[in-house]
Amino acid sequence: MSSKTWFLLASILLTSMPTLFAQTSESELQLGIEAFKENQYEKAINHFDKAVELNSTNTRAHMYLATAYLSQYIPGVDTDENRSQAEGAILHYRQVLDLSTDRDQRLNAANCIAYIYLNMKNWDEARKYYQMASDIAPNDPEPYYSIGVIDSSRCYQPGWRPEPDWACNRTRT
Repeated sequence: MSSKTWFLLASILLTSMPTLFAQTSESELQLGIEAFKENQYEKAINHFDKAVELNSTNTRAHMYLATAYLSQYIPGVDTDENRSQAEGAILHYRQVLDLSTDRDQRLNAANCIAYIYLNMKNWDEARKYYQMASDIAPNDPEPYYSIGVIDSSRCYQPGWRPEPDWACNRTRT
């Protein structure tokens, strides 16, 4: 091979090495974001996982990882794979709640967890996280509305018996 060919091969290898051997949480996060933007969710999840592995307190990596899992979750589909996507999202959104002091990150995480539980018809957990969201942002009407939807939905579930203090069990006077 000529020296020009070797030089060309070496320069290609050197320019691709950061992608092949990203060593920091932030570089893995950036690679994950690039893959996510290209709808390559599995690749994005791998990079976000690596970012979390390299720095378990990186709330942005947890947030992106949760969002990548949520992007693959299909509400109403009851399969092991779909539940796994939901559980992965919930796990990392909870990490954001545990680690972050940023109001917007916490609000987003609480709303997303509540949304997942709502779609899984896990009323108690959905209500709990919408309540958390309303505590974080008391002037936001969405969590209150969602709590009302949950309470209404619970009242009309076959076989569900409300507690005596539930509104759907009260009679008007």
